[in-house]
Amino acid sequence: MNIRSSDYFKELYRFKTYHEVIDEIYNQVWMTGNCRGPSTAFCLLYKFFTMKLTVKQMHGLLKHPDSSYIRAVSFEASFILL
Repeated sequence: MNIRSSDYFKELYRFKTYHEVIDEIYNQVWMTGNCRGPSTAFCLLYKFFTMKLTVKQMHGLLKHPDSSYIRAVSFEASFILL
């Protein structure tokens, strides 16, 4: 199963803003992937790619004070983009 066909990623369609996705990372980091699909972290990472974040938004994610999980997802995003 790929990310775009996962049920969780489809649920992410309801989030339209950068801040809504950040809140979702904060609230859903405990969910892990399994043999049936991708982890929530990879789904959220792909959601950010589809949103085409600005440099300012990426910087805000990397420096986010609330959660190390938010910073981890943003670090992975910045690593892939480079």
